[in-house]
Amino acid sequence: MQGDQQKRTRLIRISSTGVELVPGYLVRWTTTNLPAEDFTIHASHSFIWRVHLGAFDRETGHLELDVVDYYPLDTTEFDLQTMKHTIRSLDFGKLDWYYLGGFLSSYKKIRLLPFINDNDHVYIPDNKQSEFNYRLNVPVKDMEFIHGAISCWTELPALPNPVEIKVVNEHIIPQFTFIKSYFTKALGKKSVSIQINLKMVDDRILSLHAKSKDIECINESMVGTLRHTRILEIQKSPKVIIVDKHLFNADEVFDQYYDEPDANLFQQNVQDIIDDLQQLGLVRNRKQLEYLAGRKQLSGERILITLAPNLGFLFINTTTDKNHFIWELVNSHATFVWSFDRWKGDMTAQIKSVEHMIGLIREQGREHYKSYYQSQITDLPYTFTRIVHRHADRSIIDPFPGWKHRLEEALV
Repeated sequence: MQGDQQKRTRLIRISSTGVELVPGYLVRWTTTNLPAEDFTIHASHSFIWRVHLGAFDRETGHLELDVVDYYPLDTTEFDLQTMKHTIRSLDFGKLDWYYLGGFLSSYKKIRLLPFINDNDHVYIPDNKQSEFNYRLNVPVKDMEFIHGAISCWTELPALPNPVEIKVVNEHIIPQFTFIKSYFTKALGKKSVSIQINLKMVDDRILSLHAKSKDIECINESMVGTLRHTRILEIQKSPKVIIVDKHLFNADEVFDQYYDEPDANLFQQNVQDIIDDLQQLGLVRNRKQLEYLAGRKQLSGERILITLAPNLGFLFINTTTDKNHFIWELVNSHATFVWSFDRWKGDMTAQIKSVEHMIGLIREQGREHYKSYYQSQITDLPYTFTRIVHRHADRSIIDPFPGWKHRLEEALV
């Protein structure tokens, strides 16, 4: 129950103009239940409150909330908050006058009575602000990568307890935690420099902001290089050879090359891998792969991958009577098609049969498999077609139309 309670709390920023629910999204006081004309927040400041979220009406965008902490110690998470739904108006539960009065520069208390819990003491802090600037050097190995930020805990002289520092960066994902050594190498340093600006009112944190030019270097270009490096790796022989397994999904592919717990860092599917190979200019038969993935792949079935020495993709296509399994190798001169009767055996068993045949080709060669097929053709539960990429090496002739015509003839 306590965990659910924490999930329902958020930070809001109040100012003279209204309530900021996430950075840049303001709900004005006139669209709250509070009498906006009867009070004024200190104009020169903004303040962070922690609130508990109550009922929300999606149709009207009306949200109920209660303030649970008028001076939260850690306010850094406000900059990371996002909104799932549009909120147009707010309904505050009763506010504690003991704290509220300290945020107001003017007010008509008699008009505020229906909205406050009053008592004999009015809390009016002296609003003495202090500002501190620090520079930290944090080892990369001590940083935690989270969604959209790096995080670390540190002690600051102005604070009695350690505090969490977050440096926002939209390119960062939690999976980077497993490859810290890559960023040490890419940044050219073992530690990053972080600048911290701390503002306090009395002994409470008003704001805590951190930035780092080093962390800013983890940009789209660096992440793209990392992504492409990992794609290039799958063209090599995997570190671990699994006997009798020749077809892999995307997660299994990356597991063959990397030791991290979540080796598929970017949560790529097979289509993403195809797109990256094409973007890197490493695919000669680009049109064939695009056609098979976009026009022939059976919806709901996954494209599977074969690894070095025959990096390729297995597509699944169905016609009225047949299940067709199409193996297109990257930069190869041929396409292999195995066609089974749809009503004889299930799809899983047929995929296993195709995997076995791919294993024969990889272990004994294509010519040996062709001879085997010809000798066993009358007893086999499938037909086999090999489509040669004619004119693949002639730049003045586009081989795709002829290949497409021969493929369509095989897919009947």
